[in-house]
Amino acid sequence: YRFPTRPADLFRAGLVIGALVHKQLSGAANANAVVRNADTAKLFGGVDVDALVKETGVAMKEYERIAESLAKNLTRSIVYTQSAGSQTAESANLHLLGILLNSMLGNYQDTIDVSISTSKQSLGSLASMISLIADMNAGKVDMLIFHGVNPVYSLPKNAAFAAALSKVKTIVSLNLM
Repeated sequence: YRFPTRPADLFRAGLVIGALVHKQLSGAANANAVVRNADTAKLFGGVDVDALVKETGVAMKEYERIAESLAKNLTRSIVYTQSAGSQTAESANLHLLGILLNSMLGNYQDTIDVSISTSKQSLGSLASMISLIADMNAGKVDMLIFHGVNPVYSLPKNAAFAAALSKVKTIVSLNLM
């Protein structure tokens, strides 16, 4: 499911989804230990869902649709959150919330296997990114093509990627959104 939201609202949206999923699962006979945990109940029980829905501007029906789908697909879903290295103030909390939701949904049993090697989707290195930024600042990069990434958003602000990007003559984005 996708819906437009501001990066600063991602954690709030996650809390709404988490609270709705917890509410659905907490009464179920097959609720796992994470759902039944008192701290989990305290966390999601303290969420003012109506206030957060209003703050994010996303319709309650969207949140309910997502929560219902997740609750119906226990052990067969993945909650993916943005990288903990992104620029939002609550990005680390968002990442932890994703881990909690995947645990509540039992996704670490069958769907997510942490015993195998990590994904090789991101094979770049910090050193090569720093080198690219230096080359951009020095005017050595005439064209930069993006596909499935937004380094201005995902890199820490002190990387100054946006400032370096302003020195690139041609920028091509193949991203869908």
